[in-house]
Amino acid sequence: MTQPQSATREPAQRSLRLGLVGYGRMGRAVHTAAEGRGHRVTVIVDPHAPGATAPALTPDLAGQVDAVIDFSAPATAQDHLLWYGRSGIPAVVGTTGWYEHLPTIQAELAGQPAAIIWSGNFSIGVRLFTRLVAQAAALFAPFADYDALLHEFHHAGKADSPSGTALELAQAVQGEWQRQPELHTGRLDRQRRPEELHLSSTRGGSIPGTHTVIFDSPADTVELTHRARSREGFAAGAVQAAEWIAAGRQGFFTLDELLDDVFAAQPGSGQAVSAQAGPQPKHKPSPDTAARKR
Repeated sequence: MTQPQSATREPAQRSLRLGLVGYGRMGRAVHTAAEGRGHRVTVIVDPHAPGATAPALTPDLAGQVDAVIDFSAPATAQDHLLWYGRSGIPAVVGTTGWYEHLPTIQAELAGQPAAIIWSGNFSIGVRLFTRLVAQAAALFAPFADYDALLHEFHHAGKADSPSGTALELAQAVQGEWQRQPELHTGRLDRQRRPEELHLSSTRGGSIPGTHTVIFDSPADTVELTHRARSREGFAAGAVQAAEWIAAGRQGFFTLDELLDDVFAAQPGSGQAVSAQAGPQPKHKPSPDTAARKR
C-alpha cells in the first residue's frame, strides 16, 4: 500500500476469504469490489436476501473467513461487534446508528482479540474530503465576515436525515470554527441564530450522495463539494479496510487511522503538510461518535 491514489484500484497482494454480513445494495457492491481485488467471498450472512449462505452468524464462521465486512442493520450492530470481538474475527463495520454503544462495546471486549475498523462512510474520497473541509474551516475561521453552512442531497430511499457523512462534516467544521458551536439539522421557521451551524438535507431521485460545505461572506462564496457517482467508492474503501485490519492488527480503529498509515508510507508527505502556509487543523480521530451524539 504505497500509492494512496491507486489504493482502491490495484489488486491486493494477499487474497482473503471474506464474509459479507448484510447483502443489500451495499453488500452486493462490496461483493463485486472484493472479487475485483482478487478476494473470495466465502460466506454471505443475511436473513432475507437471495444468495445468502446463512441467515445469521454461526460459530463455524471463524474457520471460513479471514475477515468480515458488515453492512447490516443498526438493531443488530452491537451484538455483531461483540461476536466479532470475542471470536477474534477481523471486522469492517459500515453499519451506522450504534455509535452511542461504542464505549460499552469496548469495555466488554477489553482483553479480547478484537480487530475492528468502523466508519459511517468508507469512501476514501469522503474521508480525504473531510480533512480538506477541516483545513478550509481553519483557514476561514479568523475572518469574522465569513459564515459556514452545509447541505446534502441523497436518493429518495435513504432512511436517515441528515446523513452520517454530513454530521461528520459538520463536526469537522466545528472543530475549527468556534463561533457556530450549535448544530441545527431541522427546518428553520425563524431567523437562524449567529451561534448555529445549519445543516440542511434534501431527499429525492437516485442520488448516491452529494455533500456541500459553504463559507460565505458579503463579498464572495466558497463552496467545497463531494459527489458520489455510485456505491463503488464506498465498497472499494470497505474492501481496502478489510485488507488493512486483517494484516495482524488488534483493537478498534477508524478509517482515519488507515489513511494515516498510508500517508506515513509516503516519503516527505509529512513535511509537505507542515510546510503549508496558514493555520493547520487539529487532527482528530473520525468524528462519527461525537457527530451522532449531537
